[in-house]
Amino acid sequence: MANKGRQFVLLLWKNFTLLRRSWLTVLFEIFLTVLFVIVLLLVRTDGDLKGKKVPIYEPGPFTIQKLPDELTLQHNGQYMAYSPNSSAAVNDVMMRAKHLLSNLDKVVGFDNENDMVDFLVSKESQKSRSFSPYIGGVVFAVNGSHFSHRINYTIRLDYIPRHDKEEASLLGASQTWLTKYVFPIFQIKGPREHGDISGGSPGYYREGFLALQWAIDRAIIAHLYDLDNPLAVNLAMQRFPYPSYLDDKFIYIIQNVFPLLLMMSMVVTALSIVKSIVYEKERKLKVHLS
Repeated sequence: MANKGRQFVLLLWKNFTLLRRSWLTVLFEIFLTVLFVIVLLLVRTDGDLKGKKVPIYEPGPFTIQKLPDELTLQHNGQYMAYSPNSSAAVNDVMMRAKHLLSNLDKVVGFDNENDMVDFLVSKESQKSRSFSPYIGGVVFAVNGSHFSHRINYTIRLDYIPRHDKEEASLLGASQTWLTKYVFPIFQIKGPREHGDISGGSPGYYREGFLALQWAIDRAIIAHLYDLDNPLAVNLAMQRFPYPSYLDDKFIYIIQNVFPLLLMMSMVVTALSIVKSIVYEKERKLKVHLS
C-alpha cells in the first residue's frame, strides 16, 4: 500500500514538473475554461433568459361540428372518399355525414379500399392544385349491404398532414403523424404549443380528423335507429389545463450549448496531453516509478 502511495506521489511530481516547464500553456488552459464559464454567466444574466413565472394555462373550448375553415378554405379540403360503395348502409351513412358537415361538398364512393387509395394518391385527385380537394378516405369493414353487430371503420388521411407539407419540403424531412409516440420526441416545460387551443401537431383537429369521426359516429347512430335528423348534440372539446410553472429558456439553451463549451474548454488540454505522449514515444522515453 505504501509503494502504491509513493508511486502516486511521484506521478504527481512528474506532472507538476512538466506543467511548470510549460506554464504559458497551463495559464491558457485555465483562462479558456474560466472564459467559457463567464460566457455562461453573462448569458444567464440576460433579462430575456431569466426564468418567469407563467400563470395557469386554461385554453378555451373549440367545436368539431364542422370541418375547420383553414382546411376547407386555405387547403382546398372539400371532398371525401369512401369504400365500399356497394353497401347501401355505407352509402346512407356517408350521405348523412355529408349533411352533418356543412362545409363538406361531396362524398365519392369506390368499390374497394385499393381503388380508393390508388385514386387518392394519383394526380387525377389533385386537379392541378397545390393541395388535393380530397381530405382523405373512409373504409368500412362490412359484409353485404348491412352492418354487422360491431361496426368498424378506418379514417385514412394523407401520410403528411397538409399543414406540414410546406415545412417538410423546406426542411427536406417527412413530418408524419407520429402515431407511435405518446409524448413529443423533444419535451419542453409547459403545455405543448400553448398558442393553439386545439392542441397543435400532429393536427387531429385542423386536419379534419375529429370532425369526420364525430360526423360519421352520429350518422351511424341515425342510420341504425332510422332517424330523419341526427341527435342535436353540440359537442365541444377543450385541452387539459396546465399548472403554473417557471419558464426558464436558459435551460433549453444550456442543453445544446453546454456540451460544446465543455468540449472546447478541454481542447487545449487534450492537445497538450497528446503532444507530450507523442514526444515521449518519439524520444523513446520511459518513466520508471519505483
